Amino acid sequence: MPANKEQLVREAVEAVTRLMAAAATTAPKSKGFDDLTVEIVSGKDLRRLAEEIRKMWREQFTSGTFWFLGPDASAVEECTALFLLGIRAQRPPLALDCQACGYETCEEYEEAVRQNKISTLCSFKVLDLGLALSSAVMVAAQNFIDNRIMWSAGMAAKRLGLIEGDLVMGIPLSARGSNPFFDRYLRYFLNKARSQQKSLTQILREHGIEY
Repeated sequence: MPANKEQLVREAVEAVTRLMAAAATTAPKSKGFDDLTVEIVSGKDLRRLAEEIRKMWREQFTSGTFWFLGPDASAVEECTALFLLGIRAQRPPLALDCQACGYETCEEYEEAVRQNKISTLCSFKVLDLGLALSSAVMVAAQNFIDNRIMWSAGMAAKRLGLIEGDLVMGIPLSARGSNPFFDRYLRYFLNKARSQQKSLTQILREHGIEY
């Protein structure tokens, strides 16, 4: 039986996620140590992730600054797949003593990690994650798959135990007639205004957004 368009597109997105995993893995790493973690989410887990983002918005990030979590949740819920990329940034450090983490030496940093008295991350590991993210989204873009890097999706995935890592970012992926991430904020508020029969100005003000 011939595959329909939706099936073909879904399979294409899934194939690109595997290429993204390879690109992230081959991205440069500090001293060659690969502490990346990779997971791919699809199906029902996308709805779980979206609801967790909304829960974060309701219970933890409640200030007006985080109004974007609503549109992010909707975008995750509607995407075809989500690529998760994390970094174990509190692994034994690289003996560089760069002091970017706030400690004088990597040895002091490592001791703070052992005593669970630390909230910072090894800066070089964070840079490793940034390079890997760049490689992954470049692969998606080169294959005409719409994407966005989202902190919210990464944090929600970490809270749900879908991936390990001290810092995690999510990349929702979609292939549709229009890019669902490009104007997701405007579409989110327009849909709310329409469903609640309010003006766009009213909806924006309710979310603490003045313009």
